[in-house]
Amino acid sequence: MFFLVASIVMLFMALYTTRILLKKRWISIGLVTFCVMFLTFIARLIMREYGNSELLTFMLWIGVVVLGIVSILFCVAVIKHVLSITGFLVSRASPKFSPSRRAFLTTSLGTGMSLAVLPVAGYGVYRAVGAPVIKSIALNRSGTHAGLKGFKIVQLTDIHAGLTIGSGTVQRIVNMVNELDADAVVITGDLVDGSAEYVSDYIGPLKDIKSTYGTFFVTGNHEYYSGVTQWMEVVRGLGINVLSNSNRIINHNDAKLMIAGIPDIQAKSFGFEAPDPKKAKQTDEDYDFSVIMSHRPEIADYIAKHGFDLQLSGHTHGGQYFPWTIAIHLFHKYVRGLYDLGDMHLYVSQGTAYWGPPLRIGAESEITLITL
Repeated sequence: MFFLVASIVMLFMALYTTRILLKKRWISIGLVTFCVMFLTFIARLIMREYGNSELLTFMLWIGVVVLGIVSILFCVAVIKHVLSITGFLVSRASPKFSPSRRAFLTTSLGTGMSLAVLPVAGYGVYRAVGAPVIKSIALNRSGTHAGLKGFKIVQLTDIHAGLTIGSGTVQRIVNMVNELDADAVVITGDLVDGSAEYVSDYIGPLKDIKSTYGTFFVTGNHEYYSGVTQWMEVVRGLGINVLSNSNRIINHNDAKLMIAGIPDIQAKSFGFEAPDPKKAKQTDEDYDFSVIMSHRPEIADYIAKHGFDLQLSGHTHGGQYFPWTIAIHLFHKYVRGLYDLGDMHLYVSQGTAYWGPPLRIGAESEITLITL
């Protein structure tokens, strides 16, 4: 069903975009564009059954890059269409505004924006495949135990290893993390995108992450799409602590820090235990500060009622690239950055890599260093 709906959406985007931005042969060009984008689905389906190959990876790269460019051009086409209709209405209401002048201005603006898309997309690809930035967050909460002051948590999220992101990218991330002298590393879901049978080696470098108290992981929605049971075995085999409605207590400088984690809300749909912040917090030990890992930030208001001090999330990618960096605010209350929810802080990372089109425009990939 997903592939059918996505295919219809891509076909509409391709035909609408070419119809608005081109005067001639828009149907044939639109259909060719759709076919190129459809390579993404063909490659993914084959990869699921038979694993990766250089040819499939090449097909996937072509498909997702074109998909990203067309999605931006689609927005340009919508703007041009709206301006054209507005100009038509204005020219009808005022004879001083001639139809020829309206057509010239609309065409010039549409052409200019269209020509700007390619260099902008090129920059977006460069930023997406390049190294993530280190984003440092100093969390100043009153009442934090003196023994926890300076405690460093490094957050990774939404790496989406598989498809177009391989072990080289993961190794670069690990190398960057190991330079930060972290006390704990957390991975807040969507680590992988593909079957463990074929792409488990891609996350192998994670076994070399260095921190004082270890690495902790919670599932995102893509783990369930990719075979969560097999992936949890792989992740545990790398020495990573998987938290699913559970927690660990860290003793640090005569203080105790709780790191809790809940599964993604997709878990219940796949027959697994639903996220339960209350259960995740249960312990017989005292603690001085509590952190909860939740892939999705939209349940932060609910989580805050359970008395956590800090929630770490991802999922949104910050919109990933313009104009979705703006449109995403229509669908998500918490998009990126640090939020004060009263008794709890929420930090939403923009993601450490990318998903789908390899574009990052206005929302950088990040490795987050949070210091208490």
